[in-house]
Amino acid sequence: MEKEQKRWAVWLKEHKEVIGYIWIGVIFIYAIVNGLFFTKVHVMDGTEKITQRVLDIKKIIIFLAAGAFSVAVIRWKNKLSDERQKVITLMITVLSPIITFVMLEVMFESNLFALGARNYFFNLVVIAFFAVIFIALFNSSHWSLILPVILWFAFQVANLYVADFRGTALLMSDFTLVASALSVADSYDYTISLKVLLTLMMLVDYIIIIRKLKERKYFNSVKTRAAGIVVALAYTLIFSQLVVNGVLLKSPKLTQYKPQRSYQRNGTAVTLFGSLGFLVTPEPDGYSEETLAALMSKYTTDEVTDTDAASMPNVIVIMDEAFSDYEELYHLQTNEPTLPFFKSLKENTISGNMYVSIHGGQTANTEYEFLTGNSKAFLTFGVAPYQSYLKADKAHESLTRSFRAMGYSEELAVHPYKPTGYNRTAAYSALGFDDFLTEEDFENPLRYRKFISDEADFKKLIELYEENKKTSDRPAFLFNVTMQNHSAYDELFDNMDYDITVSNEEYKDDVKLYTYCNLLKKTDDAYKMLISYFEKEEEPTIIVIFGDHQPNIKMNYDEDVPLQKYIVPFKIWANYDIGEEKIEMISPNYLGAKVMQLAGGALTGYQKFILDMYEEVPVLTYNGYIGADGKLYDVEDETSPYYDKLEEYRILQYNNLMDTKNTVKDFFYLGEE
Repeated sequence: MEKEQKRWAVWLKEHKEVIGYIWIGVIFIYAIVNGLFFTKVHVMDGTEKITQRVLDIKKIIIFLAAGAFSVAVIRWKNKLSDERQKVITLMITVLSPIITFVMLEVMFESNLFALGARNYFFNLVVIAFFAVIFIALFNSSHWSLILPVILWFAFQVANLYVADFRGTALLMSDFTLVASALSVADSYDYTISLKVLLTLMMLVDYIIIIRKLKERKYFNSVKTRAAGIVVALAYTLIFSQLVVNGVLLKSPKLTQYKPQRSYQRNGTAVTLFGSLGFLVTPEPDGYSEETLAALMSKYTTDEVTDTDAASMPNVIVIMDEAFSDYEELYHLQTNEPTLPFFKSLKENTISGNMYVSIHGGQTANTEYEFLTGNSKAFLTFGVAPYQSYLKADKAHESLTRSFRAMGYSEELAVHPYKPTGYNRTAAYSALGFDDFLTEEDFENPLRYRKFISDEADFKKLIELYEENKKTSDRPAFLFNVTMQNHSAYDELFDNMDYDITVSNEEYKDDVKLYTYCNLLKKTDDAYKMLISYFEKEEEPTIIVIFGDHQPNIKMNYDEDVPLQKYIVPFKIWANYDIGEEKIEMISPNYLGAKVMQLAGGALTGYQKFILDMYEEVPVLTYNGYIGADGKLYDVEDETSPYYDKLEEYRILQYNNLMDTKNTVKDFFYLGEE
């Protein structure tokens, strides 16, 4: 085995230049095949605007210059004296944080001239922090100089893809969502941009140069290396305190609302590690047993028996993936309506606009707000409560548990995809669902693109309803999260028709929007099938429909419309008389209590508080809230006339979600729950 390893080492040494040339050739071929040397331009042909791909000479020149530099690096024969190599290694060690910093900001297209001295300093501090750790761990100029740069590069590539796929860049809290992201990772396009390709070439050049220099040890003895490790640990402690104490966090330019802006204004390292502070949910000011008792005394939980459900309706809740009305929101013009049936629902229907905390991703946060009444306004943007706070063996208050306490026959969750996303298996158990049906429970379902269709999904809901009708004299609660309309939208498939076309001049060339509109029409057809079925049923049934978020498709947002990119439609339809109502604005944390109230169910003290809160603050999201006065406020705005009421909500939610050892069960749960 040892001889074989030596043989390969000798072979690699003898052929490393050839391997280098092959590497450059592969990169060049990749760039040609993927059209990276072309630029899209719009030209007018009479009155029609046509999009063309034009060869970009500037890109070719830059690429050829980068290739020439790479050839020079590969051909370089290191004949420098030992002393000069030592000096160069020391210089690279000192300059590596600057090299890394420039690489990261160029990749994210930050304005290096607008970051400011403070951000320059802190970015270099953070990057140097990593360098110190690797120097202490490896004590090798090769490993210590190469590995940190590779890791930073890999992060920034992932960051660029995530920002493109979902519309928001990475924060520290997003690392709790890795498993969920991987479950849908095969749906996206991973074509490497020319910018990333050029950066990768420079990274490889950097690695080759380091490897051609003689390896150096930074510490000559165990004692000095131990001292280096102590310094690294001290560095880590000091840095963590900077984050916790807000030195990095409290910059007015560091925001969770649009992380891309923070990356470009503050720099990659400051934004990423400054977002550590967002992971902390501090105890609200004034939080105490006395404060809780005073708040809860105003709202008494209703008495309930497990036979109350006998006079109540079936409740079917559908949270539809990326469901939005672009025709109304953005005046989208299509050759035929995308949601004709959905919009036609008027009789026995309550409908309106729902404002959510997310855009383009993090689906589970909207369902969490709906099912619990808790609001993302008081939590970190990237953190998903399903993953961070809910455990399978630890009950969490929910709409599900309320229906159970009133005697519903069963509570089922349905999601026609993998069960691993957002820790749903454990989360649904914590929320009280009897069972969780996933794609494995669908037999040969109709699919559009790679996902199970809404038609197949809704047929499963009908099947579950019919099973319950046969086996029980009590109603059922079904909670469904669809999958059909999930991104990505930039690939056309043969297993669906594309009859809808977009005529708006600014949108008609957008493949993503074209695909999305056709998916919406298929969703609308599926709703027609579902509602038509229940119109004929005698058992009273309520069907709740709402979107989880808008898709990550760039639109022309109207700055005069508050939170426009966070608006989704909702409807509550019943096959019996519930009246008709138009609700202009609501958020998912209120909608669950509204549904329970409409169904005639008992209410917890928390739900009563939430319904009162709705009258004063009808929209409450992470991105801000809209008061009864119609004005948009920041959640932390202490001058708002609703600030004190919001603090009451924050205190109650903290007791419910965070202070679990002292949660006042009688306030949040019905019956013995």
